[in-house]
Amino acid sequence: MSQHISVMLADLYTALEEGRPWSLVRMGDGEVHALTGVHAPWTYYANACASLADAGDLRQRSIDAVRNADWAGWLEDQWLSRALEAAQLLPKGWTEWHFGILEQLKRRPTEEERIAAFPEEPQLIQRAQFGWCNLHMGIRRGFVERVLRQESLFLAGEPMQRWYDQVLLPAGLGTGAIVWQGKTTVSTTEEAFAIADAFVASSATVMLASLGVWALPIVGRAKQLGKIALDWGHAPDHHLRFEEPHWQYRLNTCCEDSPAGTMAHYKHAGSAGQCLPELGF
Repeated sequence: MSQHISVMLADLYTALEEGRPWSLVRMGDGEVHALTGVHAPWTYYANACASLADAGDLRQRSIDAVRNADWAGWLEDQWLSRALEAAQLLPKGWTEWHFGILEQLKRRPTEEERIAAFPEEPQLIQRAQFGWCNLHMGIRRGFVERVLRQESLFLAGEPMQRWYDQVLLPAGLGTGAIVWQGKTTVSTTEEAFAIADAFVASSATVMLASLGVWALPIVGRAKQLGKIALDWGHAPDHHLRFEEPHWQYRLNTCCEDSPAGTMAHYKHAGSAGQCLPELGF
């Protein structure tokens, strides 16, 4: 039930033009633990939280970040859907209804079926995006030109300096970027807010955050304070891992910003998802 990626990108471009706060959050395995309140000892990400208080804060601020985000990327996964229900981000009964149709009828529910079952469409569904949309955005020439080339960037995360040096600069992108030089293995709310606040205090327009489970609170705070922030996840790793061609791809600085141009770029520059966003997921 994800919205078309072009709709999300058009909304981002409008936010840039208007100077409007905007955020994209994404949810995967680690975020499931945060949203369901799995605290120390963590079973997926070791040392993700320094204390139980930080773990509780991570959970609540993650919920708030998803609730207030312009777009939320997530995958068709029962575990994650149940976590979203528990966090009251999806209505009670959503998971059993949705996956019941998938398993019994071997198809996704139709819009008519969704409206019949849930007359008040969940807000999260209205702004749902493919969980790995971050891997598709760099394949779109419009995103590369409007964000990575034209906007002042704030890059936060363990791979960001290498990504900046080895991917952006050689392509003539991100020449005015600020790379966060502080701690990137975040484990406390104080450390998370230090990153968000540094971005807000900077001259940068857009933050790309590759910060694991703490990306949600960081992106959420940045939007709350009036800026544009994206959970960029593992996208830099995919750009840097040339030894794994199945997962590696190059930013689109060569093919036109159109369905044909996007498809052409997939064919010659790697495939980070093996699908054309215009055709859905």
